[in-house]
Amino acid sequence: MKLQLVLFCILLSVLSVSSQNIKLSITNPIAKDNSEVWFCRSIDGDPVNYVVKYDKEYFNHGKVLKSFLVDTTMFVMIADNPFLPKIRLVVSKNDSIHIQVDQDTITHKTVIQFSGNNSKGNENYYINPLFLGGKMLGVVYPIIKNAISLSQAIVQTEQLKARLFAPMDSLFVKKEISNDYFQFVKLEGDAEFLNAVLSITNKFISDIGDDKCKLKEYDLKKIQTYYCEKYDPFSDKYRNVNYRDANSRFKCVLISNGTLSSKQHLTDLNIWDKDNYHYNYAPKEIQERMFASDLIFRQKFGMISEANAIEQCNHFQYIFPNSIFLPVIKSSITSQIINISPFTLAKYDNSLGTFELITKDSLTSFPMFIRRHFAGRAVLVDMWATYCSPCKMEFAFAKDVGAFLSKHDIDLLYFSVDNENNGLGWTSDLKKYNLNGYHYFATDKSEDYLKAFLNSNVTIPHYLLFNKDGNLVDGNLPKPSEKELFYNSILTKLNN
Repeated sequence: MKLQLVLFCILLSVLSVSSQNIKLSITNPIAKDNSEVWFCRSIDGDPVNYVVKYDKEYFNHGKVLKSFLVDTTMFVMIADNPFLPKIRLVVSKNDSIHIQVDQDTITHKTVIQFSGNNSKGNENYYINPLFLGGKMLGVVYPIIKNAISLSQAIVQTEQLKARLFAPMDSLFVKKEISNDYFQFVKLEGDAEFLNAVLSITNKFISDIGDDKCKLKEYDLKKIQTYYCEKYDPFSDKYRNVNYRDANSRFKCVLISNGTLSSKQHLTDLNIWDKDNYHYNYAPKEIQERMFASDLIFRQKFGMISEANAIEQCNHFQYIFPNSIFLPVIKSSITSQIINISPFTLAKYDNSLGTFELITKDSLTSFPMFIRRHFAGRAVLVDMWATYCSPCKMEFAFAKDVGAFLSKHDIDLLYFSVDNENNGLGWTSDLKKYNLNGYHYFATDKSEDYLKAFLNSNVTIPHYLLFNKDGNLVDGNLPKPSEKELFYNSILTKLNN
């Protein structure tokens, strides 16, 4: 009996070592009870099996408590909502991490503070451009744009990367972050840096005729080759890193167009269409994850019909019958509770809890649309989508904007360029963010018309202003977060 007890204790010890609990807590004193907090993380504790919006918890009395198992150090993202911004962090075995969110309802500023394991590291990780993807693009861009030689471009980008990573080096030397944490973020820095370099060089190669970059196309491709070989995304070294799949896609394209020599043989799994056939250059396990994450993402954001999702799921199951992603894919295949068709005009009133479908009206002429539905009224148009985090950050100012527009007798139209299969996500978000006013489910079907109407590619968030005659008087207003500039621009344009 004693021997059995000893063996049982040993077994428990082994299990507790292999999968440790991560404990996360989030506090925001002004958060409303039952507000959703979505976690993008590994399905099973293996960083490779990362899924967007895998599970969720809820605020209760200003707090969220979350625990899950990990096998090793990994990346976790907490999706943004009205009571916290998007938060990216790195967690290791047995970590206990607390995130304090302080929102100033007057200035609309949000301050994030970390405490617990590797808190100094996560503070830097949260603000450092090297780990912020989009912001890294902004700091790499001018270096490559202004470089006058291949060697200068490489030296200066290497120096930039070293400079940005220096705070993590310092924290490690001072033993304020663990070795596991340090080694992981070092690889993360490699991968996000590679992604930024490949994105910027690709942009300059496609714009080479516009003389926007001093380097020749040959040199830009040499930069791509140099860094893709140095930080090879196919390498098992980067197996657990968040940006591995994105960089693997880049590498597949570079092999396909001849920039990189084809050391990697095609592994045709019969899962990619002709436009994405080059992804067959990726190793099988990377192809599985890329295809699964694509399908899960498109399902969650309404970018694919249910019938098409079922068809692709069945095909994926045939190729990967034992894939760990299959249960997640299948669980996401659900019928839309609310079937909203493109070009639907509606009105939402949070105080009454009413969502009124008004009509369906195709967008053949924006001025005519405004005159037809807002006759004799000035209208502010807020263009957004459920997948757009910057749009949602601007919703923090929605109450102030609504009060200003009401005072000056201006109507508000929220213009969604969402995916046409995401009617449920659209109605859910306008209620979640208390977007009182008129709503138009324009969907991405309106993209071509908008490009022609505004004579440019349309990025979101984007703000338009029509006067009482239905004429466009400003096609690119400042953002609500710019406060006085935003409000003064509206009044100036309407009074001219």
